[in-house]
Amino acid sequence: MPGSKLQRFRDNPVYAYVGPMVAFQVFISLVWLVKKTVPGLPWYRTAPEHWVYPLQTLVCGGLIAFWWKHYDWSRTNAKNLLIGAVCGIIGIAIWILPTEMYYRLGGDVADWMSWIGVRERDHGFDPNDVSWSLWTIILRVIRMAIVVAFVEELVWRGFLMRYLVDMDKPFTATPFGTHRWRVFGIVTALVVVIHQPADYAVAVIWGTLVYWVAVKTRSLAACVMMHGIANLILGLYILKTGHYGLW
Repeated sequence: MPGSKLQRFRDNPVYAYVGPMVAFQVFISLVWLVKKTVPGLPWYRTAPEHWVYPLQTLVCGGLIAFWWKHYDWSRTNAKNLLIGAVCGIIGIAIWILPTEMYYRLGGDVADWMSWIGVRERDHGFDPNDVSWSLWTIILRVIRMAIVVAFVEELVWRGFLMRYLVDMDKPFTATPFGTHRWRVFGIVTALVVVIHQPADYAVAVIWGTLVYWVAVKTRSLAACVMMHGIANLILGLYILKTGHYGLW
């Protein structure tokens, strides 16, 4: 890409906020394109997550660094970061609760409870599928706690929440954390549908809570902190319990 085109690419604020998520989703699609559950195939075909996710982490992290100058880190202070951290702990406790209920009840639950996520969650990305599982675990936690936190908050709160307030002007003209009920409904619905159906109920609560943090603090950093703390706790919980379906 010629220098001038690269500079224009780098200077575009929409690309800066949306680009990392686009790249993230491309790698998710790559997993399903490559994955083959045929006996005898090598691990990089049967479990491509073990090489796609680390590559995804590096590329998306690089894109965030590439566009770093665009991100609004105003109102980054101890109070707002603390609000984000506390809400992250509360939010992920609610997220984990249905899974804990399932196992504490010994799996003996009513059918309707599965609709709120009270179900078995042991099948998913298992780091023990490869011999170098320690590196897989480290990279997976970095992906969850850092890259995912930035990627999702940049696109949902940093871009879409502001863009939907007034689509006739550049989204950067709308202050971060500007509240509209219509925006709340759209953004929260999209946050819900990108997750597994088992997580829809808790995703509504999570989406509402992180939206509140955005409006309350008007700080992108507080939202990233909330997401990062929550995902770190979730990752540690998964590694301790083996409930890999929560990844």
